[in-house]
Amino acid sequence: MIKDENYYVVKGWMMNRLGLKGTQLILYAILYGFSQDGKTAFRGSVGYLADFAGVTPTSCRMNLQQLQRHGLIRIEYGEQGQVNSYTVITDTPTDPLPQKPENKPVKKKWHAEAEEVITYLNTKTNSHYRATDGTTQGIIARLNEGFTVDDLKRVVDIKKADWSGTDFAVYLRPQTLFGSKFQSYLNQASTKRSFEATPSGKDYDDLDRRAMEKLLSRKKS
Repeated sequence: MIKDENYYVVKGWMMNRLGLKGTQLILYAILYGFSQDGKTAFRGSVGYLADFAGVTPTSCRMNLQQLQRHGLIRIEYGEQGQVNSYTVITDTPTDPLPQKPENKPVKKKWHAEAEEVITYLNTKTNSHYRATDGTTQGIIARLNEGFTVDDLKRVVDIKKADWSGTDFAVYLRPQTLFGSKFQSYLNQASTKRSFEATPSGKDYDDLDRRAMEKLLSRKKS
């Protein structure tokens, strides 16, 4: 149990020279307070250290083992494998501990290319799409796969020739054109479909089946 008068001291060199931070910094500072003279050691429980550091006992043990592996503390065990004491190693190395790389924001790639494709689509279909994350996601995904801006423009031309003047013209949109069926669109001949001869059960790209059924029922009536 942590008493009101209990405390530990974090010194600048623990962060600057040893590269400690977070839980490991707290644990090292506590153990340093008990064993900095090189004669005494911390002989309390892991539960005490965990409470002081604000972590679970399991997390506390893992962080103590990390400190031991980096040569910053010494853990002495009893004959039955139980921990007897923790001691800081006073001749600690001056090289900082390896730190996890920071998650720095990544500069967006392909922004100019994606905007060019959106502009081309708007020009060809008289649309007014903006180059936002929602409209450029598929474009950027295809560019990352190795397709070119010309490939993307070609799909616009192919599907415009196929769908203009039909009920499928509503699908001349970025989400459909540059989605999972992009490669099949790119490889198809730019000829109009003959919907009257379309056999039942054919794969209608990524068009919603209910929309297709509605279209077929309209043609029958």
